[in-house]
Order: sequence, then C-alpha cells, then structure tokens
Amino acid sequence: MDAVKRIKTLFQARNQKIKNKLVAGFVLIIVLFTITNIYTTFEGRRLINMYDGILENHLLLNDLFVTLGEGNNRLEDYLHEGTSLAYSDYKGHQASLYEVVDELLERNQIKEYSRELVDLSYMIDSYYEQAEQAVIVKQEGNLAESNRYFYSAQEIYGLINETFSDLYTEILWDTNSIKREISNTRRIQFAYNVFLTAIIGVFSFFFVEWFATSVTKPINHLTELVSNFSSGNENLEMIPITTNDEVKVLSEAFNEMILRINDQIAELIEKNKLEKKLSERELENLKIKNLLKESELSLLQSRINPHFLFNSLNIISQMSYIEGAEQTTSLLESMADFLRYNMDKLNKVVTIEDEVGNVKDYFVIQRKRFGERISFSVQKDPDAGLAQIPCLIIQPLVENAVIHGVGFYTENGVVKVGVHRENQRVILSVIDNGVGMDDSKLQVIREMIQAEGIPDEQAGIGLRNVIARLKLYYKSDVLITVKSEVNKGTEIRIDLPLWEKDVEHV
Repeated sequence: MDAVKRIKTLFQARNQKIKNKLVAGFVLIIVLFTITNIYTTFEGRRLINMYDGILENHLLLNDLFVTLGEGNNRLEDYLHEGTSLAYSDYKGHQASLYEVVDELLERNQIKEYSRELVDLSYMIDSYYEQAEQAVIVKQEGNLAESNRYFYSAQEIYGLINETFSDLYTEILWDTNSIKREISNTRRIQFAYNVFLTAIIGVFSFFFVEWFATSVTKPINHLTELVSNFSSGNENLEMIPITTNDEVKVLSEAFNEMILRINDQIAELIEKNKLEKKLSERELENLKIKNLLKESELSLLQSRINPHFLFNSLNIISQMSYIEGAEQTTSLLESMADFLRYNMDKLNKVVTIEDEVGNVKDYFVIQRKRFGERISFSVQKDPDAGLAQIPCLIIQPLVENAVIHGVGFYTENGVVKVGVHRENQRVILSVIDNGVGMDDSKLQVIREMIQAEGIPDEQAGIGLRNVIARLKLYYKSDVLITVKSEVNKGTEIRIDLPLWEKDVEHV
C-alpha cells in the first residue's frame, strides 16, 4: 500500500512532464515557422517599399519636367502677349515646380544622385531669376532687355533639360539595378524559405522520433521485464532511468520492486542454506553417535566380560607372585592396569601424563610379544604432562604403528612416542620405521583429515575414531599431519592447544 501511495503521489507531482515535452516541441516548431513568415513578410515589404520609391521618383521627375516645360511656355506667352492669365499660369507652375523639387530633395537625401538634384534645384533657381528679370523689365516696357533675360533663361532651361536627361538616365540605371536586386532577393528569399522549411521538417522528424523513443523505449523495456517476470524468469534487471517524466516514476517503482524481490530471494536462499547446514549438522551428529556406538560395541566385543577378566588377572597375578614368577607377575599387572584404564576413563578427559602411562603399559605387553624384534620408546616434555586430552588418543596410533607398520619385521623395528611443548601448544608424535604407505593410501588418509565433519569408514576404525574425537573436542584448533614413505616408515603428528584445566568433553 505504501508503494502504491508513493507512486500516486509522484504521478500527481510530475504528471505534466510528457505533456510539457510535447508542448515545448510544437511551440519551437511554431516559433520557427513564425520567424520564417516574419522574415518573408518584412523582406517583401522592404522590396515593395523600394519599388514604390522608384516609381515615386519617376513620377516626381516626370512632374518636374512637365511642370517646368508648361511654366516655360506660359512665360513665353506672357512675354509676347502680356495677358494676366498667362502670368497667373506661369506663377502657378512655378509654385508647383518648387513643391516637386522640395519633395525630390527630401526623398533622396541619402541617394547617390542627391547631388545632381541639388544642382538641378540651383539651375531652376537661376532659371527663375532670369525669368523674373524678364517679367520685370517687360512690365517696365523695355522689350529688348526683357528678351535678353528671356534668352538667358532659355539657355538655363536647356541646361536643365540636359541635366534632367542625365539624372533621369542615372535613375533609370538605378531602377534596373534595383529590379535586379529585387529579383535576386526574391530568389534568395525563396531558397531561404525552402532551406528553413527543410530544417523545420528535419527538426520536426527528429523531434517526433526522439519523443516517441523517449516515451516508448522505457515502456517497452518495462513491459518486457514484467512479461519475463510473469513467465517465471527470476533474473530481473534494473531499468536504466534516462528520463525525468512519468516513465521515470514507473521505472523507479519497478526498480524498487525488483530490489525488494531480490532481497526476499536472497533471504530465502540464505534460509535454505541455514536449513541445509542444520540438516548437515544433524546428519553429522547422527554419524558421531553411530561412530561412538560402533566404538563402544567394538570395545565391548573385545572385552569378553572385562570385569570377570580383570578379577581373574588379579588372581593369576597373585598366584604367580606367590610362586615366584616375577616376569609373569609384571606382565599381568601391566595388563590389569591397561584394562582398568580402558574401562574407567573411556569417555573422560585425561591428562597427557595418563595417556603416556597407558602407552607404557601397552609397551610392556608388546615387548613380551615381540621381544627384541621391536624397540619401544617414549620422550615426554615434563611441562606438557598436565595438558588435557580425550582418553585413548595415543595408544590407538601406537597400535596402528605396530599392526600395520613394524609387526611384520623380524628385527630392528622401532616405535617412538614424542610429547613436546611449544609455547601454548602441545605436539604429539608417533613414529615408526615400518613398511609405510604408498601415495594413494596416504592421499586417502589426508583427505579424511582435511574433510569437514566426521570421516567415513574407509581408513579403519582406530585412526578414524581418533581423528573424529580430536575434532569434536578441539573443534578447528587441532592440526593433524601424516608423513609416510614406502619401506621407510610413517610419522603421525598432532598439534593441539595446551589446556590445563578440565573442559567438558563432547
């Protein structure tokens, strides 16, 4: 429910993101089209204004030429006829002419031919100065002087016509240039419009492609992952987040769901591992119980009513002592001590001193059996005697050395037991010069030592039982090594902690 509420809140806060992308794209396209239209409109207006200016100059120059010509005709009529109507028409054309000149000068102040227009206006002023003098002298009755001024005005009128022709030719030339400019501008404008339209089209295509991809790609990825999950695929991938819109919200929610599912899967896997370990431990404990029962059964089978046997040995020992058989008495006492140790301390923690004493009793018995064929010896560090150790650890190893190592020798057999202290460690060693072991058998024993849990039954009950009880008692704080060479002998070395106080035996 919390995840659903969170997704709903995020949607409410960000539900305009995709819409904003779409609106922004369309606004940008509209802006580009608007800029194109504005440019086209203003450029067209500029060309129209330029063309209108050219037409206006043509019309004004034409008005100037026509008005000047009609005014000159009215001046000539007045000087010959002297009527007031001709004079009035002359003055009217003069006023109209100056209006045209002023308008031309105002419109063409920055044109290349503004200087010619100024010169033309000066010549018109000179023309009217001579014409006014001709009128004044005419009114005074001096016809000859009036004609002289009139002829001077006509010369100036001729110069004005020449100047007008040159100026009109220049304006026509500029008009043709402007027409070519207008034509070129229109072609450029058309090419620009085509180019800008193509740019807008390409941009629109890529924008639509980008927008569709940014929306559909993560959704398709999300759909594929959900489909895979619904079909039972537990290898879920995180969705890469590349957007900042509603798709991001969906991706974040799905990624959070994946994390939770992965966490739950990891918890289940860990739980299964723990349950497996518990099952393995239960199996190991059961194997330990079976091993102990097997050991006890083997021991019971080898005793044959040990109490009766122990009492019988004591009676025989006393009788041999009374009869003076000292060697028999010593052998029977060693045998009785050996049996007593095995019966009383089988499931107890003992000291190394006790273990060495039991081994010495065993040596006494074996010396009577093998005589001079086998040499038995014990080297013990006095500082290690009080160290705690499970019962019956050394003797089974010595028995293995006798049975499997030097028992077949007719002479020069050696079995050595060593007990040494190194700081807070005790080193036990059993060495023989017997037949030894080949690499395959030695590898089996080493794998049995390195294996976790209780060894199987392949290596024999004696060594297997010793290794099992050492691991149970010392856990991982015991190191057992075996060295052997064929026809050279075997060495078993046990490195264990120095415990001088009683600890509970497992």
